Amino acid sequence: YGLYSGGSKPGMRSVTNGRFKLIKYDVDSNATQVVQMFDLETNPYELLPEHGTANIAYDPAYAAIRQHLEELLMKQRVLNDDADAFLGDRTLLRFEDGVAGQPADIITDRFPFENDGTALSGIGGAPSVHPTFSADTPFTSDFIVGEANTLSLDFEQDNQNYIQVSDSRELDFGNAPFTIEAWVKLETMPSGDDIASAMPVVMKKVIGVNDSELDYLFLAAAGNYGNTTTFNRLAIHLGSGLILSSLAIPDTNWHHISVALDPVTDTVRFTLDDQIDTQTTTLSGTVSTGPLTIGAHFNSSGNIDSSFDGLIDELSITDGFLSLSEIQPLSAVASAEPFTIESTQLATGADTISLTFESNDTLLYNIQRSTTLEPGSWTDVQTFLPGATGQTQTTVTDLPVDLNAPKEFFRVSTKLGL
Repeated sequence: YGLYSGGSKPGMRSVTNGRFKLIKYDVDSNATQVVQMFDLETNPYELLPEHGTANIAYDPAYAAIRQHLEELLMKQRVLNDDADAFLGDRTLLRFEDGVAGQPADIITDRFPFENDGTALSGIGGAPSVHPTFSADTPFTSDFIVGEANTLSLDFEQDNQNYIQVSDSRELDFGNAPFTIEAWVKLETMPSGDDIASAMPVVMKKVIGVNDSELDYLFLAAAGNYGNTTTFNRLAIHLGSGLILSSLAIPDTNWHHISVALDPVTDTVRFTLDDQIDTQTTTLSGTVSTGPLTIGAHFNSSGNIDSSFDGLIDELSITDGFLSLSEIQPLSAVASAEPFTIESTQLATGADTISLTFESNDTLLYNIQRSTTLEPGSWTDVQTFLPGATGQTQTTVTDLPVDLNAPKEFFRVSTKLGL
């Protein structure tokens, strides 16, 4: 199944699956992380870029394979009861746990740490007033794991809908880096610096304490946390301080929003779709043993005083400051388009052939051959072959052929993951 390597924190963790291996370790007092990935068939000695071999962990063609290995590594850490949190640990609530129109109950974390949540309402415990599943989604597939996206979760402000997730070390940050992202669709636009205009996405604190004890509170609209000119902006509350973004959701359509704290550079980065706003701050949250609350804010009396009004989908919370390219790691991976083999050339006096085919450098390809074209007769010649970087065609040489066979056929197919 894999390999688990220990060591004191930050230490090193690794996992192997088939011909691929992933290694991760944190450095600089856990402020940054090194990720290395190897194709053990083409790089059996795990040579690094310093030896002239590229690190394929950041190659978009291998994005799906890296995601698969990341999940296997998480499972190994859970299995081994790993005491250390790691940069890059992610909780992903996809809201795919029911059918459209059905009240929500248990909301599952897509990743192995199983930070599952429970759907609740501030006006009572009846399921009829819980948040409900909606078939209205921003895209038909999820950008993080590339799976079908059929449902989102509808939060009704009048019912004070929220999701509660038990405390977990993967959700506790304090002055550590983190990234929160989600798709949101407001049902009502904020109209002033009042409680009804505050749109809390996630909050982490003990229920019944004041906001100075917050680990974090991410708001899709600041509402009463802002003023008459800033009430509609994205905001993050860390401990006793508030950081307002210059970005504001403009309408009631779907939008991707995120906030990320980088304590190394004392910055907070907000994004709204393709817009970016970076704010300087020395604020940090207070590590809290309280639950994670999605869609609502509890005041110091333990009562809900503001709640989200609209749809939330694909909520992701990551231990670590993600780069812009990592916020949606599979969004840049192109769908496989029809392509053709452009040319073949048999080497003179040799039993090899070269083959050129249309390609995309964000995809992997398999090359197979057959002497009969029968469905079960195809055998692999090369697998997990990346498209040539920056090129629309890839040429492969020295493919073996059987000169004694009356005929031989080759085919090329795309391969996204393991």
